Amino acid sequence: MLNTTRLTLFFCLTLLLAGGFSCKKLAASLFGGQSIVLPAYTITVPEIPFSDSTIQFNSGSFTTYVNTDSLVRAQTGGSYNINDVSSIKVSNIALTVTNADASNNLSALKRLLVTITSSSNTTAGNMFSINIPAYTYSSFSTSPTDAANIVSYLHGTNVSNVVYGNIRKTTSKALIIKAVVTLYAK
Repeated sequence: MLNTTRLTLFFCLTLLLAGGFSCKKLAASLFGGQSIVLPAYTITVPEIPFSDSTIQFNSGSFTTYVNTDSLVRAQTGGSYNINDVSSIKVSNIALTVTNADASNNLSALKRLLVTITSSSNTTAGNMFSINIPAYTYSSFSTSPTDAANIVSYLHGTNVSNVVYGNIRKTTSKALIIKAVVTLYAK
């Protein structure tokens, strides 16, 4: 009788667990997520002849071909695709001014905001924004606290970003900024 009770309990527990989780759901619950470092891109901020933090500049639109589905499949040995990803957010942004000097550097910028659109979601959304400390010279790295879930934008293959910025002080030349963005996917 005791063996039958144990066997029944084991069988019920097994059915309960198997019925509540598919293999993918079980693996996803055990897998916390993965960081993806995107290729670096360059932003050119034109010379800033005035200092008015209420004025916002616009970098223009950058369009990139991204096949997130292939990236997910490659990272998971073909077990998962983009439809299995529930969240993609910017986890880190690293900026480097390649032509910085004492008067022309990141401290000229107060805030950056990056928007996103794509072939799968044409409604512009805020990807992230960052505040740049006044003491920053040629490089700055941070984890945005307001990073949005951009997974709906990454079901397509053409992704466009626009960088907006608020100015802190004048510059006498254009700033060439290299940006490296790290995403975190779950």
